Amino acid sequence: MPTTITLSAADEKLLQEQLSTGRYKDANALVAAGLQLLAEQDRQLRDFIQEGLEGEMLDGDAVFAALEAKYGKPQPAGSGS
Repeated sequence: MPTTITLSAADEKLLQEQLSTGRYKDANALVAAGLQLLAEQDRQLRDFIQEGLEGEMLDGDAVFAALEAKYGKPQPAGSGS
């Protein structure tokens, strides 16, 4: 089933710029490539989150203590230091 979309002027300009490179056969091919890229990024993000959930947990206090030992205590915002 065909879908009709309305693009903003900026998105239309980007679409036309991409089509002018000759890399894409038409707007449908360009949108399909964009959707495939979005699906891949979503998959990578889900994998990254899952790895984080299954991975080693760090003690936040220990991490901040190590950072402060290495770099010193953070300065309050606006302190000018």
